[in-house]
Amino acid sequence: MMQGFGSYQPQIQQAAAGYGGYNGFGQTVTTTSTDPNVIAMTKTASRWMLAFWIVDTASMAACAYHGYKRNNSIGWAIGWALLGGMFPIITPVIAVAQGFGKPIGAKANRARRRRARRTRRP
Repeated sequence: MMQGFGSYQPQIQQAAAGYGGYNGFGQTVTTTSTDPNVIAMTKTASRWMLAFWIVDTASMAACAYHGYKRNNSIGWAIGWALLGGMFPIITPVIAVAQGFGKPIGAKANRARRRRARRTRRP
């Protein structure tokens, strides 16, 4: 006979309590551990998560700007933003290597065209 997910509820709550708790589907489980090491680890992890979220969001915004300015297209902006969110370190580096926000045809060091020489009038 198959059991529903309700039978695993106490095990899920017990497992989640060790990780600082969770809040989902109207249920709240708090940390039952008073161990200072567990509390300090949870605070440190949340700080790292916040720092990663800030870097990830900045990468998404910068890459979306680069994608739009480079290709003048909303689709490319969305694509660059998704890549910037998935790979927040390497994608902005690639954008800078391409010339951050510069259109595809723009190059910094264009070769100067030679002017046609004029002949002197006699």
